[in-house]
Amino acid sequence: MTALYDMKIYFIRHGETDWNRDMRFQGRMDTELNDTGRAQAARAAEEARSESVCFDRIYCSPLRRAAETAKIVTGKDPSEFIFDDRLKEMAFGDYEGTLIIPSMEDPAMKAFLEQPYDFPPPEGIESLYHVQERMAEALADILSECAKTAPMGDQAAPAYETSILICSHGMAISALFRHIYEINGLEPQRIPVKNARLYVSAVSEGIPQVPVRLCPGEDQ
Repeated sequence: MTALYDMKIYFIRHGETDWNRDMRFQGRMDTELNDTGRAQAARAAEEARSESVCFDRIYCSPLRRAAETAKIVTGKDPSEFIFDDRLKEMAFGDYEGTLIIPSMEDPAMKAFLEQPYDFPPPEGIESLYHVQERMAEALADILSECAKTAPMGDQAAPAYETSILICSHGMAISALFRHIYEINGLEPQRIPVKNARLYVSAVSEGIPQVPVRLCPGEDQ
């Protein structure tokens, strides 16, 4: 048995940006954290410290708001991160930068935003099915990479554990969580993911279990 079975994966959405605050579509636009977002990331870093979490590997969306969040949470330089385009946010095309609420005056957009797995996206917007597919593919590659570098056989200490951080975006992480529900044989759920909240998933037999909040009391 390899140390893969002692792996924990932590997921975090970036902290708040001005566009989050203003309720604008961000998608692939390279926005930065605002002061609230930096404070949220600092709180997440404190949560990790309180649980004695030390991140061995950091996989991150290359967008600045994600990279800055990961830097604050881990205390590590971004040069140590593994950036992956598949961890980027859902692409909203020409809607990026526009306000979300007025866009829902379009019935097709309203239906898609409310039930994105049941209605097709308006032209130019990435399908949530595609987001889920690429995020699932990225997760599978991360698990495979970590399995290859884990101690084997007699080299593996009984208490060996590796902690992985995946820093991404709201729609992307929500889609990935749905995938995790599905591979565990559970009814798929759409889980809203708040800014800079840490979720943790234990990996059992190579399969990530349903993620839970690291410090749920902090959401109160």
